[in-house]
Amino acid sequence: LRLLDKAKNQFMILINHELKTPLTTIMSFSSLMKETTLSDEQKLFTDRIIRSSEKLKSIIDDVLLIVKGEVGLIPTRKDLINPESLLKDIPADISQLLNSKTQTLRMKSELDSIEVDPQLTKIAFFRALHNATKFGLANSEIYVRVYKSESHRLIISLENKGPQISSQTIEKIMKPFQLDENIMNHSIGMGLGLTICHTLMKTQNGELKVTNQDDGVSVELLFR
Repeated sequence: LRLLDKAKNQFMILINHELKTPLTTIMSFSSLMKETTLSDEQKLFTDRIIRSSEKLKSIIDDVLLIVKGEVGLIPTRKDLINPESLLKDIPADISQLLNSKTQTLRMKSELDSIEVDPQLTKIAFFRALHNATKFGLANSEIYVRVYKSESHRLIISLENKGPQISSQTIEKIMKPFQLDENIMNHSIGMGLGLTICHTLMKTQNGELKVTNQDDGVSVELLFR
């Protein structure tokens, strides 16, 4: 385990220095280039460079977050928050997706406040919400519920109407990330959103539960 953690630390250093540094340079110069006088074709090429660089940076940041979580480098702190605050500051890409698919977002909270790590919980919630929106049917509802189970365990659940997730994919989501695997195949077709949810919940001594329903999928963030 120590050797594995050491390898993952070296992997993070490699990504930071060998990938993020040159990528930042590419993004900076591309943005500067866009401000100069360019032909229509050059503008098109520059936009493609910027979009591709942003996508690559997002993937790199996601991988770093997963690896940091697995080696225990993500600090945590608990605080009381209002569950309704989870619906504030929804990222633009999720809002646009909700609007484009005419989906409605409904929340029911049985608790006035919850004690969680505010930042990590929001990131995990937004990742789960993005997944529910992306794979949910158009003109459908995404239902968010915040409650305590019979065993007094805090649960934030998200339910969407849409295709189910295969058992193989669920198993992949819950599996620790291996350094020698194809990162985009880690959760086959699902991206890294739910894998990040799983990592952040483990960081908070909680867990992620993904369950197929008759007409969709339920994702639960379970806290201890």
